Amino acid sequence: MKCRFGHAHPPKLLKAATGNPAELRGPRPFHCPDCQQVTMVRTASGSWRVYQTPAEARAAGHLWPCKSCFG
Repeated sequence: MKCRFGHAHPPKLLKAATGNPAELRGPRPFHCPDCQQVTMVRTASGSWRVYQTPAEARAAGHLWPCKSCFG
């Protein structure tokens, strides 16, 4: 799976907001670590988890890729 930044995932890792109690909108997408959603200053860094593959992110409940990264 290739992102808009030109990275192949895998081997490049993915990130997803997992277990963020402030996020009540349901399952969150997974992202390339270079995505602005991950790097924003106001992002709650403690809720981001690293995933090795898209399948691993999906198994953790992140059912789809970020539209900004992979759209």
